[in-house]
Amino acid sequence: MCSPSPGFWGWTKQNEMWDPVWSKLTFIWTACRELEKCGCKSGCDSQCCSCRRTGLPCTLQCKCNDACLNESENHEDPSE
Repeated sequence: MCSPSPGFWGWTKQNEMWDPVWSKLTFIWTACRELEKCGCKSGCDSQCCSCRRTGLPCTLQCKCNDACLNESENHEDPSE
């Protein structure tokens, strides 16, 4: 049985040795940032709002509901 090359699975060969190719944390950070949600009970109009602090609009995942002042155009419930 022939094993697949490690080069197809995140490894590079340098000086006859296989080294892992490390992913860049910036890409992970960007993806996770989009999962941000706040727990605000009022307006979201200050840096206390975790969404506003990261430069993102609040979403349906947030707990601010109708009091939000940091809404995006997509904040409304699509089922309505």
